[in-house]
Amino acid sequence: MNTPRTRSLSFALICVALASLLPTAVRPEAGPPPPATRTDNVVEVIHGVEIVDPYRWLEDQQSPETRTWIEIQNEYTRAVLGGMKGRDRIKEAITPLIRYDWYGTPIAGGDYYFFLKEPASANLESIYMRKGLDGEDELLIDPAALSADQSVSVDIIEITRDGSIMAYGIREGGEDEVSVRFYDVGGRRDLPDELPRGRYGEIRFEPGKGSIFYSKYLDEGPRVYRHRIGTDPAADAEVFGGSYGVGKGISIDLSGDGRFLLLTVWHGSAADKTEVYYLDLQGDGGIQPIVNDIEARFEGYAGGHYFFMHTNWQAPNGRLLRVDLENPGRDSWKEIVPESGAVLKDHTIAGDMVFARYLENLISFIRVFDPSGRPAGEIRFDSLGAVGSVKGVLEQLSLW
Repeated sequence: MNTPRTRSLSFALICVALASLLPTAVRPEAGPPPPATRTDNVVEVIHGVEIVDPYRWLEDQQSPETRTWIEIQNEYTRAVLGGMKGRDRIKEAITPLIRYDWYGTPIAGGDYYFFLKEPASANLESIYMRKGLDGEDELLIDPAALSADQSVSVDIIEITRDGSIMAYGIREGGEDEVSVRFYDVGGRRDLPDELPRGRYGEIRFEPGKGSIFYSKYLDEGPRVYRHRIGTDPAADAEVFGGSYGVGKGISIDLSGDGRFLLLTVWHGSAADKTEVYYLDLQGDGGIQPIVNDIEARFEGYAGGHYFFMHTNWQAPNGRLLRVDLENPGRDSWKEIVPESGAVLKDHTIAGDMVFARYLENLISFIRVFDPSGRPAGEIRFDSLGAVGSVKGVLEQLSLW
């Protein structure tokens, strides 16, 4: 998917390419060196390796010293670029390459599709909604109205199955932390609930319960909570994670019928190992393990009472296993998509089918399977490119 980060990288590459093509006469003339930056070496030992960070003080972006440094650097940049010969030619060449209507991957909810959109004339992505595939785009959340300097951005986090409520994040200045708001789609207004600024993972709405599950990173480690709409988030009950410290991450998923909560524990960002647990919300057995004793990655989605698990266990290129959550013992696991010569990047459960995204020779393609693993077609493309994400919803849970 074409994200702000990838588009920024593309813009930088365009600038470098164009600058290299310009004759020396139109490049900036030699001038004073950039303003000096203070160093304050912070030394840490991480996994036995000594790391020296001379610019740690710049991470506090709101400190007076950092704000002064930013303004000085900006003034210098404007002084250099403002008088550069050929600057108008570069602008004329770059503008049509970076100013275009951009759409994010839609998320379906009820009769509606929710998506991020950045028109060519805008500087920020806004949240839009469309009724049906051919409906008109309707603006729901415009981040430009949230800050005078356009430093606040928004993102879609989750949509209820019927499309009645949207959870979305508000981020200031590109920081990792967001505050989470809940939007009443029918009433076109925010609900009173708001999760305070923090580092959140997934949010999942519990069907028909007026509540959500969410993961959050705290100073002491990752935790999973349950929040009931209309109550104080400070009173949210911890569901999972109390035994895990820093260096771990927890992601969650909820089956389409709301019965099973899946919990995946990541051992570090590279995650050479993951653990997977589940909670039957209709039972009283508590949290149960699916796998926590194998040095490999396991992750996936719940469809009905099945867990479709992507793993590199005994399969470096990846394979898909199906786990019956009513009988999750390892002896009952079933391989439905074996390893192949292409690398299995991830998969999605949508419309009662399994969409597996592969990468082979730098080209993405998608293979479609039914729940038992029978091939049901492929989606291939005529040119080089990468498929960033596949999204969808379950439809007929009775088939599972």
